[in-house]
Amino acid sequence: MVIEFLEILGTHSSDNLKTICLNLCHVDGMKLFPGPIHAFDTVLTKFKNLNRLEIGYINQQLIENLAESLSANFKQFCITVHDGIEARISDWAWMALKTSCPDLGVTLNVTDNLLHVLLSPKIPLVNIAVQHIGSFSHQFGIKNIAKLFKHSLEELHIRVYDVEPDQYDKFFTHLASFQRLTTFSMSMHIKTEQNIKFLRAFGDMLKRPNTLRDVTFKYHDSRTIGSKVRTEIDKLKEEFGLLLKFEILD
Repeated sequence: MVIEFLEILGTHSSDNLKTICLNLCHVDGMKLFPGPIHAFDTVLTKFKNLNRLEIGYINQQLIENLAESLSANFKQFCITVHDGIEARISDWAWMALKTSCPDLGVTLNVTDNLLHVLLSPKIPLVNIAVQHIGSFSHQFGIKNIAKLFKHSLEELHIRVYDVEPDQYDKFFTHLASFQRLTTFSMSMHIKTEQNIKFLRAFGDMLKRPNTLRDVTFKYHDSRTIGSKVRTEIDKLKEEFGLLLKFEILD
């Protein structure tokens, strides 16, 4: 039904349609679209005036098709994938898409186990959200993101499990290396003395020259959170005002 509906739209309204949202692959681990996901690769080429596409899968053929069918009007490409990546998409495919759509900015919402497959220096990446980073020292974590996209990335959102004190300096060095990063959010457990040291180190980094304008820490409000941690959070709120926000996760 979805494919047929898009076929009809492509035939009768392709010139007028500017945005398509196709997050059909998975919700809570359940596949919503029963047919072959590759069927979308061709039908999407009918919409030549798209300026925004949100999609729940990605493959080489899709990128090649978009590069051939879309133009400079295409400016926002939002991709959410948590599994099912068959193979790495080639650099030349991303280069072809960027050539066809010079103002394109890509947003990725992925899990850390897919970073080594998806990250290419040729992606015009402006926004990335990474779920389930095991630790700051993760092989394909923030280090590689900073290495590849320090000149383009504007938003970075990460969820981290482990906070390793010996990684603090490296983490903040990588974070400070982004030259256009304005928005940063981080989800983590905050409840120990170790976290206090991290929060203080982050506050020290914010005092140095940087491009950040919107920083959010999301944390689990545990009964075990100590008064010292709460006091440190209150100090940071007072010192950095609207720049630094704290949110409690459910």
